[in-house]
Amino acid sequence: MALLAVLAGSLTLASPASAAHADRSISAKVMRANAKSLAVNEWTWTLPELHSGDCTMFGGATWTFRENGTADFRGTVTSSDDHDAWIQWIDVFDKNGAFMGNIVNTYPDTPDPTRFAKNLPDSSLQYAWYGYGHFNADWYWNIGHVQLHYHC
Repeated sequence: MALLAVLAGSLTLASPASAAHADRSISAKVMRANAKSLAVNEWTWTLPELHSGDCTMFGGATWTFRENGTADFRGTVTSSDDHDAWIQWIDVFDKNGAFMGNIVNTYPDTPDPTRFAKNLPDSSLQYAWYGYGHFNADWYWNIGHVQLHYHC
């Protein structure tokens, strides 16, 4: 069984106030007890929930990164308005803070393959969301932190 590195503390939330659909972001530093023994890194957004416009992503949303260069997302989203969409993307930084690139959507559903989108057609429902992506496997052992960008 692989050990998991779970996000704890070190959250920085930046949210521009200028526009209703402004991009927002949250970043997290990776905490590892013994990086050489990890086969999976898991980042869990520990805030109660994230908001953008009419949309909400509930706490516990998780990105999992694997040594083979695959990543997956699981979370729950909703909107207080019909026919919205939650859009998100992940920036990956090395241990020195240098940008390495983005997670690429394995099943692109937007014109930009680094974006992940979940349509929210009915405001009375919460939607389970599963996303699958990939990244350069050479990055895995050098990941220092990731940054989630999102908007509704």
